[in-house]
Amino acid sequence: MCRPPRFRETASGFCGGCTACRDVCPSAIIVRDSGLQGPYLDFSQGRCTLCYLCAGACPKGVLTMPNEGERTLIGRARLIRDRCLVREGCSICIERCPEGALTLIFGRTIRVSKRRCTGCGGCRHACPAKPKAMSIEPLNGRP
Repeated sequence: MCRPPRFRETASGFCGGCTACRDVCPSAIIVRDSGLQGPYLDFSQGRCTLCYLCAGACPKGVLTMPNEGERTLIGRARLIRDRCLVREGCSICIERCPEGALTLIFGRTIRVSKRRCTGCGGCRHACPAKPKAMSIEPLNGRP
C-alpha cells in the first residue's frame, strides 16, 4: 500500500483523520482506512499526478511539499508476468505511463525503469488484465 507523495511516516500519529487531502485530490485516489494511521492511495481510481495539492491542504504537516527540484517517488511499478497481456498485443500500460518508464522487451515482457518510475499508478490503473498485471510497490518497505 502506497502513501500520498511526501507522506511523513514519523508524523502519521499527528494525522487527525480529517479529509482535507482526500477532498482536494483531483484524481480521487486518496483514501482512509480506520485501521491505518493516515491516508493511502487507491490506484484503482486513477493515478497520482504529483500535483501536491494534498500536501498543501494538510493542516498537520503529515504531507509536505517537496524542496525545489526534488523528485518525489511514491513507489515503483512491478510487473506480475503471468497476468500480463503483452503477448496478446497489449501495451496500454506503456502508452499510459507519463514518465516513459515502461519498455517492451522482444514483444514478450515489460521492463520497468527504476530511474524513471515514480510509482504514480498510471500503469496499474490502465492495465486491463483481471487481476491487474501491474502493482505499485512502496519504496523501502514503507506502507
